[in-house]
Amino acid sequence: MMDSQPRETLAKAGGDVDRLASAGRIVMLLEPRPTPAGTESIKSPYLGIYNLLSLRAFLVGRTIIGLRTDDATRAMDWLSARPDVERSAITGYGSGPSGMVLLHAAVLDPRIARIVLENTLTSYRTIVEQPVHRNVSEVVIPDVLRKYDTGDLLLAVYPRPVTVISPEDALGAVVSEEKFRQEMAYVFRSDENLGSGRRIRLASRKPGESLPIEN
Repeated sequence: MMDSQPRETLAKAGGDVDRLASAGRIVMLLEPRPTPAGTESIKSPYLGIYNLLSLRAFLVGRTIIGLRTDDATRAMDWLSARPDVERSAITGYGSGPSGMVLLHAAVLDPRIARIVLENTLTSYRTIVEQPVHRNVSEVVIPDVLRKYDTGDLLLAVYPRPVTVISPEDALGAVVSEEKFRQEMAYVFRSDENLGSGRRIRLASRKPGESLPIEN
């Protein structure tokens, strides 16, 4: 499980961890770096607390999402090496910006058998289309739209199942199921052509409800 700041989000993750652990699951909670973010958000209050750190990472050819994806892969090394872990049944969960980290990590690491994304950016294109952004500095990659978008990542993790809970636009507003399906129409068409029309599942949950993670 990877969860993003702020603290109330981590508190929600703690509740999910307790429920999953009580159900007999082995759970690892990965807190993304850099933690804490520091006080530099005062200099850039509208662009998120990681904006200046993101710009500094660009200067040395790095991105925050790239560093976190590295961490996720290293965490998988440790988790999959445990003798009590069923390696073919590892589910990755990412909330907010960490959902994009998980999606990139899953493309690179087939050991992540199932992907669950919650409150995660629907597509990089929405950053271009919307004048105001929220937490974009944590997921942005220079020139990313010249190469791919979120839908291409969803295609790249095929045939692994993906659950998408309350996807968001660049402002952090929840995107309707209809709009999400329109944005990802080419992904759903591809899955249907391959006979896996239900591979990507959309869901929602109320506060306190359990994560919709299948056995």
